[in-house]
Amino acid sequence: MFVGWDTFYSMVGQAAGTLIGLMFVVVTLGATLGGDIRRKASENAVPLMVTPTLVHFGAVLFIAMVALAPKGSDGATLACLLACGLAGLAYVAVTGVGIFSNRSSLMDASDYGAHAAYVPVPAIAYLLIVVNSAASLAGWWHSSLAVAAGVAILLAAGIRNAWGMALFLARNGAA
Repeated sequence: MFVGWDTFYSMVGQAAGTLIGLMFVVVTLGATLGGDIRRKASENAVPLMVTPTLVHFGAVLFIAMVALAPKGSDGATLACLLACGLAGLAYVAVTGVGIFSNRSSLMDASDYGAHAAYVPVPAIAYLLIVVNSAASLAGWWHSSLAVAAGVAILLAAGIRNAWGMALFLARNGAA
């Protein structure tokens, strides 16, 4: 199914795994930097900024593992991709409610780039994965490029969000 994509999925899987580890380092350093990091901001930061980024990196890692798994059933592979895409879409919808609600003071309302990287951009990536997996399961068509594009978009959005978190901690971390 993903013949010829071994190098791509190996690279994105390794990148996602490394970035997940670095996220733990950033969160740990951010939590210990000033001792008393603005409590309200830091309480909202984990569910609204850190967790979505880890979920997207985790999805990239999971999809890479599925793509690199020893030859098995194409149907099982597609079902795993479909489940991952649907779970990702549901998670993005829930995250979007939190980010776009007035309760979130973490992102400036005018920072459309940040909002896009947390909700519509990952939603597009998961939608690519869902549509391709569903169409493939139905026997209509299959495009390995659509799944790869979804994975690349998730990785790019996660990198952008991790950078945003690092800047947030640099600005607000030391009291």
